[in-house]
Amino acid sequence: MAYAIVEKTGCVVHKGNVQLRLDFFLEPGDPRYEDTYIPVIGPETEEPTGECRLIPFHSHFIYLPPTFTDKDIEAEIAFHLPNFYKAFQDGWDKVAGGMRHGWAIEKRIPPEDYSQDAKKVAQCQDRVDSLTEFSYKPEEEGEGREHPATAIDVGPGAINRPNSYGSGNTMIAKGNPANDTGALDTFEVWASGPSMTGTNKVGTFYGSGTTYTNRDGETIGTVVYGAKRTFTGLSIAVAIGDFAGIYYSAGSIEYDGSSGVGVYIKSGDQFGTGEQTYSSIGTTDISIYGSGATLIAPTGITQPAINIGSTTARINGKISDDGGASCEARFRYRTGETEILRPNAAGSECGIGIQSGCSACPDHYTCVDEESADDNTSYVRHEGGTQRDLYALPNHSGSGTINKITVHARCKHYYAKAESGVKLSIRTHDTTYDGDLQDAELDWTNYSEEWENNPNTDAPWTWEEIDALEIGVALVGSVDDGYCTQVYVEIKYWTITDWQNTLETNDEYYEDLTGLNPGTEYEFQTQAKNSVGEGAWSESAYFDTLAGIHSFGIILG
Repeated sequence: MAYAIVEKTGCVVHKGNVQLRLDFFLEPGDPRYEDTYIPVIGPETEEPTGECRLIPFHSHFIYLPPTFTDKDIEAEIAFHLPNFYKAFQDGWDKVAGGMRHGWAIEKRIPPEDYSQDAKKVAQCQDRVDSLTEFSYKPEEEGEGREHPATAIDVGPGAINRPNSYGSGNTMIAKGNPANDTGALDTFEVWASGPSMTGTNKVGTFYGSGTTYTNRDGETIGTVVYGAKRTFTGLSIAVAIGDFAGIYYSAGSIEYDGSSGVGVYIKSGDQFGTGEQTYSSIGTTDISIYGSGATLIAPTGITQPAINIGSTTARINGKISDDGGASCEARFRYRTGETEILRPNAAGSECGIGIQSGCSACPDHYTCVDEESADDNTSYVRHEGGTQRDLYALPNHSGSGTINKITVHARCKHYYAKAESGVKLSIRTHDTTYDGDLQDAELDWTNYSEEWENNPNTDAPWTWEEIDALEIGVALVGSVDDGYCTQVYVEIKYWTITDWQNTLETNDEYYEDLTGLNPGTEYEFQTQAKNSVGEGAWSESAYFDTLAGIHSFGIILG
């Protein structure tokens, strides 16, 4: 029956987690045992010594918090060993990316990134430094399962090649660039004698010509010579067009120097060093290969709100698709109320020629600032052509994330000619933007124009931009027939909750809201994000808070 050990050469701190390398071994009598019992190559002569050594049939990485126990490691071994044993016995080690068939989908979760937590990083390093020998053989032989293999691959392939290349360099293989964006969780390396026994790193690089940058990588520990060695459980970011790369401080890698696509090389460990200049070593391929999963932005859906009181409620969500990686989620909510700002001062343009019942330029804002439209009592009127007014606004009083702004105006035309109409206007970042021309109407008519994003930045509005915003109206017509009596802006905004961590497909989550208004309808949505980015906000759900409780008293005299 197979067993596992913790291989300390592959145990490091990775993104604020303890990375453990588990090596799986066969015992005498197990099928294919002889495939893992290989001759020892002398480090100086590079010739067989006459002795043999047992090598792992597979290596897999797991990530644990610094508080892990031996029982945690045993549980991981008991889960993974039967699956990788089956994949090996089924011959998947002989296929590029094949041993990924032994890695359960539910375990393909990239580790959370705690690299900015100095205390946790230090605790992880202490735990790595204190690791002792560890081996475990499950008491019961579990039944292995086969899992889907790969969606992304990169690298020319970890195959038997005729030559060996020495150590001490970072090498980037130009063959077979990554076919998609996501995460590599499996790397294969074919070391030539002697084995790679020093510091060994694999990862991804991007660039062109002779200039390349390491995108991501991991330390994998010893790579035994003589055959393809597979390492699963990694978490290495990859983007379409990236190249596979490797650094090894001892040993050598197999390569073909006559019919390859090309390799770029630079002395030393260039992982994490930023942009570097490399040298080409011609039509060469080295024996490395990475595979993994395509990631997409995740999707969350709303679930009905519960525990609804007069000022409290619990809103609920569910991850319908995590996109292939662990994700975070949050909510946003709002009432049907919005903040309305009305003109209170002159803006940067007063171009409409006539006014009635109000102040002349530059104070036309007094003609359009009323809460209830007074129509024919006070208004501005244009004199033909296109004339525009802009008006300043008071500072906001709301808070939250702005969803959109809507400028409203109440206007009419004396003649409804084809060329006549209304354009609603805004001015932001010292630039004026007009909305679409809307048809002229003979009766007083309400017009509106929405801007979901600031047209200057193409990003959501900020409250600082609202405080500097000017709004207005442009009246269009061949004669002096356009009138406007009211202009204001409506700001619709959300309150957004904090992100919640470590969620997967079908996980449910919630947020307890307090300080709500009694007897009010609320709308809420949810959103998820992973390493690819933020998914779209979900469809809305609604709930009504309970009416407030009023106290009544009677005075008897």
